[in-house]
Amino acid sequence: MKDELGLQKLLKILFIIILVCIIFALIFKGITTITRKHKAPKKEAEQAEKKAEKKETEEAQIIENVTYNDLEGRIKLAAERYENDNYQGKLESTETYILKYDMLKEKGYIEKKLIDPNSGEECAGYVIFKKMEAKISYTPYIKCGNNYQTVGYDASN
Repeated sequence: MKDELGLQKLLKILFIIILVCIIFALIFKGITTITRKHKAPKKEAEQAEKKAEKKETEEAQIIENVTYNDLEGRIKLAAERYENDNYQGKLESTETYILKYDMLKEKGYIEKKLIDPNSGEECAGYVIFKKMEAKISYTPYIKCGNNYQTVGYDASN
């Protein structure tokens, strides 16, 4: 009889220990879920901070005394790099190629956006390049809102 009481007490203690373990496991799972929920806003905050830094960089570009000729030079240089990477100078002499600013930006050929130094707005543009005898000529065209437009700029390009 004494052994039965000892066994019952042992089973009760074992049951309580298992119950406590289950409770701790549920609490720990809840803490982990809460922690994960708090990490998501941190990522969003980091992304917002990066966007703010990027905007500050673009605004700083305005202050740097960037000229429209500088912007035309940047898009022209991007077109030259694109041509070197994709055609390596092997162009047909009769072909005219148009590279749009958005495409050059998408493909990573433009490091800094073309920002209007007067308004801070992003400019539009394109480069026409063609082979003329042994040389390739690159002609950049940009339009920066109502502030500037390269002579000969064609909005349909």
